[in-house]
Amino acid sequence: VSALVGITSFYPLLRNLFLTGMERFHPGLHPSYSWWERRLRDLLRFFLVSLSAWLFTLPLVAYYFREFQPWQALTGVVLVPATSVVMYGALLMSLLSVLGDVMAFYAATLQEYLMNVHDAILLFFARLPFASVRVPFLSLWQVALLYLIYAQMAVMLWRSSWRILRLFLLTVTLSMVLLFLFFRC
Repeated sequence: VSALVGITSFYPLLRNLFLTGMERFHPGLHPSYSWWERRLRDLLRFFLVSLSAWLFTLPLVAYYFREFQPWQALTGVVLVPATSVVMYGALLMSLLSVLGDVMAFYAATLQEYLMNVHDAILLFFARLPFASVRVPFLSLWQVALLYLIYAQMAVMLWRSSWRILRLFLLTVTLSMVLLFLFFRC
């Protein structure tokens, strides 16, 4: 539920902030994108969706598991399409298994290769520096404070005034200092 709230509330704000700004700085982009510009825009959209979901699940993940993965938003951009390919490979394998043992063997070999590539990608992200960061104990009021910061950030992004955004950054910085000052280990 938290990821869904994050995607539905933050993604439109981030999309308007980054993608509209991208069109402002590159006015020729909008009507006639080149193939690469469309892929870059799609990749940025996918990253913003992943970032929105990660941000909204972060307080709960830190509260329940006492750790979080800073690379999670980027990992989602790479692993979700890779997982889709693995799932389509499994569907192909099950469909081809009806045609005979030889087809099933080749489909299973392809599926094994796809799963090895998926695991290699996962292992790459797991070995990055700070792949998992331990968090001291968070109380429920600290989790609530984080969600209040998110609500304030949503209002600030909605208003999108640079003066207000600077004030917001100051507020977030002070809130984070207060949040981490009162950790109980």
